Amino acid sequence: MSRSNETLYLLILDKSQNDAERLISLLRNAGIATRAKQIDDEELLDDMLAQQTWDLFLARASDAEDIDQLTVKIQQNDRDTPVVILVDTYDSEGIVPHLKAGAKDVVVIDNEPHVVAVVKREVENLKARKRLRQMDVQLRDIEQRCELLLDSSKDAIAYINDGMHIYANSSYLAFLGYDDIDEMICIPVLDTLDTASQERFKDVSKNFFEREETETLEDLKMTSVREDGTEIPVTMSLSEASYDSERCLQIVLRPEEDNAELQEKIKQMSQMDLLTGLYNRQYFMEQLHNAKEAALNEHNQFSILYMAIDDFQQIK
Repeated sequence: MSRSNETLYLLILDKSQNDAERLISLLRNAGIATRAKQIDDEELLDDMLAQQTWDLFLARASDAEDIDQLTVKIQQNDRDTPVVILVDTYDSEGIVPHLKAGAKDVVVIDNEPHVVAVVKREVENLKARKRLRQMDVQLRDIEQRCELLLDSSKDAIAYINDGMHIYANSSYLAFLGYDDIDEMICIPVLDTLDTASQERFKDVSKNFFEREETETLEDLKMTSVREDGTEIPVTMSLSEASYDSERCLQIVLRPEEDNAELQEKIKQMSQMDLLTGLYNRQYFMEQLHNAKEAALNEHNQFSILYMAIDDFQQIK
């Protein structure tokens, strides 16, 4: 079903069709574009939730055996479907349990102005949450694009904070012989340099941010030590950067000699797991990010099928 951003997709639990239609007419007359579905049996709720996403659930308390349990069930569905409970008479003591269960409000069904005011409030809140989710998606997309730009760079780039790696692009990981950023995060930058380079790095990085003008330090002669112990002469550049809103140090490594074989190996390793020859975690996370974006922006649904090999660590 195609959705309109201005249309309220309303699910109503009410055994009386006349009351449900009166409620729908009330909202439409109040200027709320509504597409509604009435259910007269709470057991139909699961089917309705599976069919589509609903913007609001209006439930008549007297027509459910346990209205609070239905509210909890909707929340467990991980759907942004606020619940407003309709009661026949006002009961100040009975409201609190409904609110604790997750209902947004409890309204006397015959108090039509109150019903309209509550629905309009929830519509505005829903729009605000949708805008927030869209902004979150846009922010994640920008961050993802920045990381993709870094990962697509042939230069080996890493971000360092307090001497520890907090980010490394694919070229950096491949250059040093690692295929997982989680491994790299546990390794101090000094452990990726030989002894002489360690002392040189300490000297140039010490008090780097305390200089009057933090400028890029380029063409620093270092020797990198790969995971397998291989030493490679490199030129290193240091500059100030920001990652996750934190000030950090950016490192760029370039081999002193243009090693075509090494560059080809780096390119191959950037998206592949060296042990299995399959796509690596980075590639999977990129695809997962794209699927999540599509689900949020296009109202599509995706599922992940996770399969694991028994005793994989022993086999490995």
